[in-house]
Amino acid sequence: MSSSYPLPLPALLLLLCFCSVFSNSQISNQKSSDALSLPIFKHPVSGQYVAQISRGTTRRPVKLVVDLGGPFTGVDCRQSSTHRSVPFPSLECSKAGGSGSSVAERGELVEDLVTVGSYVVEGQVADSVLGVDRFLFHCMPRSALRRLSPTGGVNGVVGLGRSRMSLPHQFSMAHLLDRKFALCLSASGGQLLIGDALSRTEISKSLIYTPLITSGDDSSSHQHLVSVDSMRIEGEPGVVKVNGRARLSTTAPHTILQSSIYQAFTEKYIKAVANATRAESVWPFKTCFATENGGSDDLPAVDLVLQSKMVKWRIGGRNLMVEVKGGVRCLGMLDGGYDMADEIVIGSHQLEENLLEFDMARSMLGLSSSLVNRGTSCADLKLESGWTRQQHASS
Repeated sequence: MSSSYPLPLPALLLLLCFCSVFSNSQISNQKSSDALSLPIFKHPVSGQYVAQISRGTTRRPVKLVVDLGGPFTGVDCRQSSTHRSVPFPSLECSKAGGSGSSVAERGELVEDLVTVGSYVVEGQVADSVLGVDRFLFHCMPRSALRRLSPTGGVNGVVGLGRSRMSLPHQFSMAHLLDRKFALCLSASGGQLLIGDALSRTEISKSLIYTPLITSGDDSSSHQHLVSVDSMRIEGEPGVVKVNGRARLSTTAPHTILQSSIYQAFTEKYIKAVANATRAESVWPFKTCFATENGGSDDLPAVDLVLQSKMVKWRIGGRNLMVEVKGGVRCLGMLDGGYDMADEIVIGSHQLEENLLEFDMARSMLGLSSSLVNRGTSCADLKLESGWTRQQHASS
């Protein structure tokens, strides 16, 4: 992973107008598929997760940074002339509480045909693409685009947040898919599955579920948040109390802890691995160890104890440790200071090789913990090449 750290997306998203509306013409009168598959790849320079959609009748490819908590899609509109403006003032923007000044400052709301990759009907992968004729998105200012991806190579951002303008919601409504999506990231990429992709698979039977909670703050109501009671180190007595919430993020490269939690946790972890050889810190990490003869799996895992002691999210091995250079590995958690809005931000490194199912209708999050321990990988989770279909066959 690149050591460069792009600025957080929430600041960029404030540049854009948030108008959560839908035309009736977007919604099909019959169910056209069971699930939709959108491949994700990892940018080789920035380390950002990127998905590709197509715009317009010519299906122009558009590469977008994946923002798990983002409320909408923002695109560089200079590269296409097929989009249509949503006028202001209009019923659509007034329903979203928009104002003339906010539209002028945050960007233009537009609509266009958007199509994506494979989809499944009754367990069989279709050859054609699936589209939304009047997909709503924002024209992203050039300055925001540069801050989003200083290294270039992307055309905007795609939001998967709890919003009526998120990509999963728009496609679910347009094609009468179940209001859920699954995300599975790996070191090379991964897969986004929208709709009922997992219900008949073996892996779905092993998911544990925890409620998705709301923040009470309109500015972060689109984020995916879970309650965290405490952090427990494998094999160690006692816990580090959190009594707060964790935000899941694909734009934060590593997990970030509020300072008091970070200090208590790292102190306890260092004591738990007293026999491990310490190494000098390597930015941005503070707690590092010599690899010696072992790998990342020889150090204890960490359990996030969620809404109850019976529901735990285990983070261990390569999800917990980051190989920073030859012979040195670091605890992949950062000190976020005392002014964090959420006590924990679970970053993309800790999300890798974890299958996550976001059931928006029930406000529940399904967790698999590491698929590596099950002998598989997120890289194998593809509707068109067997992982899901094999699981269907075995169920």
